[in-house]
Amino acid sequence: WKVRRAGIQAMMEMKRIGLSFNDLDILAVLMLGIFDQDKDVQQTAFTALNELAKEGLAIPTAEISDSIMKGISDKEWKVRRATQLTIVEALKAQIPLSSENVIEAVVKGLTDSDSDVQNSSKLGLEKLIEMKIDFPVGNLFEMIQKRLASGGWRERGSAIQFMLEVMQKGVQFPSEQVMEVITKGLSDSDSDVRESANQTLVEATKILQRLSPTQFLLTLFKTFSENHSKIRKTTIQLTLESMKTGSQLPIDQIKEVAIKGIVDSDSEVRNTGVLL
Repeated sequence: WKVRRAGIQAMMEMKRIGLSFNDLDILAVLMLGIFDQDKDVQQTAFTALNELAKEGLAIPTAEISDSIMKGISDKEWKVRRATQLTIVEALKAQIPLSSENVIEAVVKGLTDSDSDVQNSSKLGLEKLIEMKIDFPVGNLFEMIQKRLASGGWRERGSAIQFMLEVMQKGVQFPSEQVMEVITKGLSDSDSDVRESANQTLVEATKILQRLSPTQFLLTLFKTFSENHSKIRKTTIQLTLESMKTGSQLPIDQIKEVAIKGIVDSDSEVRNTGVLL
C-alpha cells in the first residue's frame, strides 16, 4: 500500500512542478486509488482529487457513485469492505455524491454477511449521523428485526448491541420498537443474548427517558402486561422516580400500573409495585 500511495503522491508532485499529464490518465489513477483496499491510499487519492478540483478539474461523481454501487455487491468481501471505506473517505472529503446512493450502500453494508464489511459500513453510518444526513430509521430497524429473528446467537446479540450503539450516536427509534427488541432479547434462549438485552435495557432507558420522559413512560404503561418482567420492574422504578421529580403523569394510569405490579407473577415486580 505504501508503494501505491507513493505513486499517487509522486504523480501529484510532478504535476505541481510543471510536468504535463493528461486529465483522463490522472483520473484513471485516482479512481484506482479511491477504491484501493487500504484507507491511507484512499485518503491520498481523495486529497489529490480535491486539489485538482480547486484547479478546475471536474470531479467524476457519477463514475464514483456507479463504482460504489457495483462494489457493494462484489463477490469478494475485501472489495465490499474497501467500497465501504471509500464511502467514509468520500464523505470526509466532502465529495458531492448522491445521498440516496450513499445511504443505500451503507444499509447494504450493515446487512452484509461478512463482519469486516459490517464494521466498515458502521463507520459510514457514523459519518452520516455526524453530518446530520437524514437516515431511513425504518430500514435500520427492519435490519435489526431480521437479525434478531433469523440469526445465530452471536448475530442476535450483536443486533441488540447495534441498536444501542446507533441510539447512543443520535438515531432515534420509536420507544415501542426499542422495547420490542429488548423484550425479545430478554426472552432469548441464549444467556449471552439475554445479558446483551439486559445491558441495553439500562442504557436505552436512559436515552429514551432523556428524550421524552413522559411519553416514554406512557408507552411503557400501555404495554405493561406484555412486557418482560425486567421491563415491568423498570417501568415501576421509573414511575417512582418521575413522581419524585414532580412529573405530571395520569393518576389513573399510575394506579393501574401499581395494581398490576402488586399482583404480578414475578416477585421482584411485586416488591417494587408495593413501593408505588
